[in-house]
Amino acid sequence: GIFDTPMPLLYSRRIGSAGGRETPILAGVKLTGKAGAQSVGLLSVQTDSVDVADDVDDIPGTNFSALRIKRDVLGSSSVGLLLLSKTPTDGLNNQTASADFRYNPTREIKIGGAVAQTLTEGEGGDGMAMDFDGLWTSEYSWAGGSYRDVEDDFNAEMGFITRTGVRTGGVF
Repeated sequence: GIFDTPMPLLYSRRIGSAGGRETPILAGVKLTGKAGAQSVGLLSVQTDSVDVADDVDDIPGTNFSALRIKRDVLGSSSVGLLLLSKTPTDGLNNQTASADFRYNPTREIKIGGAVAQTLTEGEGGDGMAMDFDGLWTSEYSWAGGSYRDVEDDFNAEMGFITRTGVRTGGVF
């Protein structure tokens, strides 16, 4: 969909759950559209606070917002921007900004990548991540490679980045 990027920075199943607990959604809006080569997506959801047992911190009401702008270029290629904001009522905001591209000069060659930066109030959470990949296919063979670098303090709270502090790459 419009919110898909090379890195899973927006994982919508995180909206409406916090710390393994369900949080009620008060209201939400999702608007998507395309005009010519330009695609735009806007998502904003507000969750309610949840009172938890005395020995566990309460879960604050939170606004989850996403803005995606993507432009088709050079036939079947694209460039895009994604801005994410998670704003709980306790004030510990988390934002993610990313830029991505997909370059498909032929049906056989696909190259793509993304660079993202997170900003989190409080200690840590201000880190970068990048992901690049390439693939060549033919009727009987294929080859490709990938590279991913996720800094220790990268904190994409609305996404599904399972590990930080990793640098991986390879050829396949």
